[in-house]
Amino acid sequence: MAPPPRTLPDDLIPEILLRLPPDDPAGLVRASAVCKGWRCIITDAAFPGRYRALHPTAPVLGFLHNPSNRKLPRFVSTTSFRPSDADHRRCHALDCRHGHAVFYDYGSLDPRGVLGSYVVWDPATGERHSLPDVPDVLTRPAVVCAAATEGCDDDHRGCSGGPFIVAFVGVENIPIPESHYFDAHACFYASDTGEWSVHINIHLDHGRYNLDDRPAALVGDSLYFFCRRRGYCGTGTASYAVCAEGTSSQQASGNATSCR
Repeated sequence: MAPPPRTLPDDLIPEILLRLPPDDPAGLVRASAVCKGWRCIITDAAFPGRYRALHPTAPVLGFLHNPSNRKLPRFVSTTSFRPSDADHRRCHALDCRHGHAVFYDYGSLDPRGVLGSYVVWDPATGERHSLPDVPDVLTRPAVVCAAATEGCDDDHRGCSGGPFIVAFVGVENIPIPESHYFDAHACFYASDTGEWSVHINIHLDHGRYNLDDRPAALVGDSLYFFCRRRGYCGTGTASYAVCAEGTSSQQASGNATSCR
């Protein structure tokens, strides 16, 4: 009769679980269902930090796109990760960063009961957050992590479920008799307070601009939105600095600069 298989040493099991490949998130879920001991190891507060330290490069779990065929989902998974409510077939994807995505949902009601609203989606939790009272002049959003909160480190791989800021910019082109009225607008919404920042607007001295329909670029504390001057070749940028310290958006400030 063969001897019973030897059990793994207790101190070896965490090292094995830490080496499960990050591009297959379902592997950790399946491992946690093996037994109570393995589940306690994976759900321990220190495990996510050790796992990220061993796998510093975040895997690509999927991507967002806006296909012309509205029957196709907006989120396409590239791994076993299958977030809840991932289709968003009635939505237009606008931006994605730090564990959150921004959509314009043509089929949902905003908090005022008006059809059509901006929605922030957390793929990891499936939570949807509808943004209230977005001024019509603000047309380009960008989402960022609100603060370096507990569990959110420099690479922002722990931002899911945490507070966020959605910065908006817009360009207002209003022709008036014998002149034109060109203004750039900027404002941001903070999820932890549910409030908007001071609305900033500046006059543009160099003609009419249109914002490009593509995501902003985050460089340091500034978001750069791409814009195009009417009648000229090439593109410019409209920058908006959003600085958040601590966990409260009351400490956040915003500054807008002109398109150039």
